[in-house]
Amino acid sequence: AQSIIWTKVVSIAAVKLEYSTDGGANYPNLISGSVSGLSYGWTVPDAISTTLKVRVSDASNAAINDVSDANFKIRGNLVLNAPNGAEAWIINTNQAITWTKSGSITNVKLDYSIDGGTNWSYAITASTSAAAGTFAWTIPDSPSIQVRVRVMDTTDLTVYDASDANFIIRGGFTVNSPNGSEIWPVNSSKSITWSTLGSITNIKLEYSSNNGTNWNIITNSTSNIGSYSWTIPDAISAQSLVRVSNVVDPNANDVSNAVFKIHGVLGLTAPNGAEQWLVGASQNITWTRTGSIANAKLEYSTDSGSTYPNLIVVSTSAAALSYGWAIPDSISTLAKVRISDASDLTVNDASDNVFKIKANFNLISPNGGENWIIASNQPITWTVQGTVSNIKLEYSSNGGTDWNTIVASTANVSPYNWTVPDAISASSRVRVSSVADSTANDASDNNFKIRGDLTVTVPNGGEKWNVG
Repeated sequence: AQSIIWTKVVSIAAVKLEYSTDGGANYPNLISGSVSGLSYGWTVPDAISTTLKVRVSDASNAAINDVSDANFKIRGNLVLNAPNGAEAWIINTNQAITWTKSGSITNVKLDYSIDGGTNWSYAITASTSAAAGTFAWTIPDSPSIQVRVRVMDTTDLTVYDASDANFIIRGGFTVNSPNGSEIWPVNSSKSITWSTLGSITNIKLEYSSNNGTNWNIITNSTSNIGSYSWTIPDAISAQSLVRVSNVVDPNANDVSNAVFKIHGVLGLTAPNGAEQWLVGASQNITWTRTGSIANAKLEYSTDSGSTYPNLIVVSTSAAALSYGWAIPDSISTLAKVRISDASDLTVNDASDNVFKIKANFNLISPNGGENWIIASNQPITWTVQGTVSNIKLEYSSNGGTDWNTIVASTANVSPYNWTVPDAISASSRVRVSSVADSTANDASDNNFKIRGDLTVTVPNGGEKWNVG
């Protein structure tokens, strides 16, 4: 809607309005046959031209007239509908640029800017049908958060419209690792890997320990080379995720498809194989810890680790690195101990090799200093911790260098009545051991004496013997 305005200096009742598209050579186009007043509201027609003039004349006398002093322009109009600001279009996707036109514009040119419209350096198409009102655009590798599109009349570049506000051409990422179900120990070195869509220079890496509710920085900016060596932090969780994003466009990102696990590490150091621990004795189970594991569970096996049915303690401080264990009556040559994270039993370590739990003998008598006479009956006494069915008894005449059998197997019942043999020695000792495990034994702490016996038979009393 435009106003045609004129003046008059004589009394003219009405005027006629016409327009020319050939610079005034001809006026074949009627605007209105009779208009009173000094202006007319004209709805500009679809008569696109750069050589227009309007003529106003006395409606009753065409010789009285005036025309535009110079040519004016009627042009078409273009309105860009999309993208018009705030869109985020991913590289390599197909998106529709849409517009509306007014007037018989034949073809339009499309281009785009990545600096908010300061420069229009990138062509989309040099010419496409204006009447179509749409153009399918494969989004180019030009990531930016200041993108605008412009549509222009190919025959009149002053006729155009551009996006009202910036939109985004966004690169894309795919996290390849960790992408779900990985199990990564604290302090280990693992590679985060990803693939990239678009020319993105620097990326940001983050991790979450609560399935994406909160995020922690791995690195604020590093080169986008598709891989990053990450020393796993002390962030124990089975709900871990990693996120990779564009430094300049954080919404261009990807996250692990599923959660993975970061876990602490426990390393059992004792018993770790070949130890011989006595029933009833107190021994320290020791371990190392990596990561903030709060509590540890301790168990033991008597079948070389095939099963761990025996609980030592359901929960003890993992930070203590030691636990005093009263060795139970579970005699075995195939014992192992296992330590586990009390809150995650999949995190564990066991003895590298078997150790032995054996009976704990204590020989009471003879234990040193006794004087036992050959052929006398003497009680050998002992105590034992641990279930032992049969015991073996031996004696030594040389302080324990060599041993002689008293009885190869007898019920584990103390005392045992021993008829002292003819083995005169001041360096005698006795040893008691398990028939099933000869290393489970105890011997006299010190030497005792086995001695002969002399009986004076004559004179034995009452005799009367003469001098000489």
